[in-house]
Amino acid sequence: MIIKLVHRKYLLVSVVIMLTALPLAIAYDKKYLRNVIEAVSKSYGSRAVKRFEKWCKLIESNMGERELKKLTIVNDFINRARRKSDAANYGKSDYWSTPLELLGRNRGDCEDFSIAKYFTLKMMDVSSDKLRITYVAALELRQAHIVLAYYKTPNSDPLILDSLKPQILPASLRPDLKYIYSFNSEFIWMSKSRGKDLKVNMSERFKKWDELMSKMRQEIAQR
Repeated sequence: MIIKLVHRKYLLVSVVIMLTALPLAIAYDKKYLRNVIEAVSKSYGSRAVKRFEKWCKLIESNMGERELKKLTIVNDFINRARRKSDAANYGKSDYWSTPLELLGRNRGDCEDFSIAKYFTLKMMDVSSDKLRITYVAALELRQAHIVLAYYKTPNSDPLILDSLKPQILPASLRPDLKYIYSFNSEFIWMSKSRGKDLKVNMSERFKKWDELMSKMRQEIAQR
């Protein structure tokens, strides 16, 4: 089957770099570009390829938009996937899926949605300094939950991208969420008293993130 997306070189190079952290010269190799698409088709079928194509088109066509519009577009797109627990989806109590796994299966839980939004926005040139995957307590549901927070400035009231509620609102307007801690690819912010956070380097003991990055590389490298 010939997949037209293979020819969308600019997009696929971005995707390959994001997923594999390969050197730029290797990422441009057509074999690796084809492997991205072939892997999606082989693992998840033609419908997943169409979702992947829409994802790439979304990234390409909105690169020049204002960041607030990027947030809305990405939040709406990723939230189209079905919510499904890790136990039902993978047979595991806690599994962090890659963006390709979420797009492929078209289902995931709150951390899968937040991870996909994080990497999609990074690919759209939103700095990781402004993005934090954030653990919260969903007070109305009485359970742990994960959202993506966007900080226009380091000390601003963050905007919350949530898989449970479609509207993006400032954290100050989400009294149903109690902040616990947040992180991105570089740092962890631990909630402290008096509204201040403790910022520390990403711990080597934070294995879930390392496992996620390893899977994202293997999605291409082992093909």
